[in-house]
Amino acid sequence: MTQMELADRMGVSFQAVSNWERGNSMPDISKLPELAEIFGVTIDELLGSASPLVRSAAENRMDDYLKENTVTVEALNEAAPILKPSQVDAAMESVPVESVGQLKDVAPFVSVGTLGRAALEAVKENDMDGIEEIAPFLEDSILAKIALQMVDVGKSIEGIAVYLDDAALAECAEKLTQQGKSIDGIAHYMDEDDVGECARILAAAGKPIENLLPFMDEDNLRDVALEYVRQGKAIDALAPFMDEDDLGEVAWEMYCAGGISKITGIACFLESDALQKIAEDAVKKHGLRSIAPIAPYLDD
Repeated sequence: MTQMELADRMGVSFQAVSNWERGNSMPDISKLPELAEIFGVTIDELLGSASPLVRSAAENRMDDYLKENTVTVEALNEAAPILKPSQVDAAMESVPVESVGQLKDVAPFVSVGTLGRAALEAVKENDMDGIEEIAPFLEDSILAKIALQMVDVGKSIEGIAVYLDDAALAECAEKLTQQGKSIDGIAHYMDEDDVGECARILAAAGKPIENLLPFMDEDNLRDVALEYVRQGKAIDALAPFMDEDDLGEVAWEMYCAGGISKITGIACFLESDALQKIAEDAVKKHGLRSIAPIAPYLDD
């Protein structure tokens, strides 16, 4: 039988039949009984394996089948590409899901609402293994709940950070910061202001923030630099990322508080006017030799 002949008998285009043969698409499940009758085979033979779930759906008796039988995750995963979305949802409601990892194969075929409910049920026991694989298919609100739960139980959210919205990331980062933990692995997905807020908290607590510097805006960098100055810490690591005017103001405070030696490490990043101002003041108060540490960076 040619593709055209089969297409005519089934009321579809020959291109559709060609796509079925090449595996580019599947027949609508309602076509399976007709296909089986045309070729004189069973639906299971068409599929290459026994699938009572698909057979019941194709024969329009899936509701009764689900009432009388328990569908396994494996059976649903196998049947999902063939079933209609509404049928996958219906079957999913009766599947006992014990872990997030069991949802990865069915995730592209089930509605976000049904997937979300199943995911929340699966993570009740804090088993989040495999969440990265279903994260792209989850609603933002559901994924946010799971991410916060992961933070609460000490699990990393780096694998799902790319799928979280700004608000969820900020809330997770705030919790991590309050726990004294690093947000280095998620900072590049976060809003600059949110990174800065976390960095200020970490800096005030004496925690390292060097890895966050590239993801902070200028205002936050200035605030952190001032916090470092109050703590008597060097700002050498911050200087390359700071606005020149902000750096000049902070450098002046450092100089006033501790002299030329305090700004030696950042002198190369200071603009000439800011450096000149400090040099002139130092010469007036302490003589020409006092500016020797910064002399290489002064204009001729």
